[in-house]
Amino acid sequence: MMELDELKNAWTALDDRLKKNEMLESRIIREMKQNKANKSLNRLICFEVFSLIILLVSLPIIIYVFNDFPEKLFIVQILKIYLIVFTLVSIIWYSYKLYGLMKINLLNKISNNIYHINNYTIQIKREKIWIIICSVPMALLAILCYAQLKVPFNLWIFMSCIFLITIVLCIWIYKKLYDSNIQSIKNSLEELKELEEE
Repeated sequence: MMELDELKNAWTALDDRLKKNEMLESRIIREMKQNKANKSLNRLICFEVFSLIILLVSLPIIIYVFNDFPEKLFIVQILKIYLIVFTLVSIIWYSYKLYGLMKINLLNKISNNIYHINNYTIQIKREKIWIIICSVPMALLAILCYAQLKVPFNLWIFMSCIFLITIVLCIWIYKKLYDSNIQSIKNSLEELKELEEE
């Protein structure tokens, strides 16, 4: 009878230890997932802040550069207005996106965070379409400006290189920065949700 009691006590102690280990393991996994999501979120926030600063700095530069052109060059004035409007709209848009990202807090309910990251994903998809639609007239206006100013051939090559670099950079930013970090956050949130439901 004594041996049976000792066996029961040993079994209970082992069971308690296993439960504690499972809870500890679950907490470690949760913290790892939260850290992974936080890193991806911080990358996105940093990039949005950096982009916003670049846009804010570029606005006075655009105004200053285009003030040197003579008023009679109508196409140059159209490009100037287009760039100023594009930059102002971009500043508002990036501020709005940043505001949405700041709502993601991994200490809050996971369902709220999933809602906010899904909302941000939709914003990025819209932004990709907007960039393509706005870039075509901008490129055409730049080409017309070059033609009206009768710039030398080496400047045409320079502009072509700038266009190419911009396209490659945009593709890289959207694939490597936006898409991969958004997917990382989504995966971490889904895994955290599964852990919460267990």
